[in-house]
Amino acid sequence: NPLVVYYSYSGITRRLAEDSIVIPAQVTMIGQSVRAFAALLQVTLPDGLVSIGSYAFSGCEFDHIAIPESVTSIGSGAFFACNNLAHITMPECVTLIGGQTFAHCGFLRSITLPRGVTRIGAEAFTDCRCLKDVTIPSGVLEIGESAFKGCDEPTLTVTKGSFAEEHARQNNIPYKLGAAILIMAKSGQKSAVMIDE
Repeated sequence: NPLVVYYSYSGITRRLAEDSIVIPAQVTMIGQSVRAFAALLQVTLPDGLVSIGSYAFSGCEFDHIAIPESVTSIGSGAFFACNNLAHITMPECVTLIGGQTFAHCGFLRSITLPRGVTRIGAEAFTDCRCLKDVTIPSGVLEIGESAFKGCDEPTLTVTKGSFAEEHARQNNIPYKLGAAILIMAKSGQKSAVMIDE
């Protein structure tokens, strides 16, 4: 049986029978716990999307997702137990990685958090057993309880003297120091990268 996906915008409900979906440009918010998304193998999010609700894509089967630059809010557990998720790109304007956002993403191996992130919620990466490398920007001021519990010894790349460095030290999490370098791309967009010191 084909997957039936429901989503709504402007008071209109649409129905698609597919295992992949291109969400229309009119959609600016994806609600929480959209259970019909669970069997999706591929999702394309529109430019103009602003918010992804809590547990919106929980249990999805896709292996990668690109979150548009317009997104400012990603709800707790948005990608909870996306077992095949290995690659994700996030916009720089995201400020919060909510609780359990990527928990139980078994194939996630590395992630660079956007430079706008200031908080990482509790259990954000719990049981990401393949996670080896996490780059945390210098602006992070809070890392929730058990954020990396159950991960197989990930190495955090942090800025010297940052909250993330102190967190890693206090919680016996392996880390390496990097320096934030601001790079201006040809497109004119700025992006921060970390280099090993």
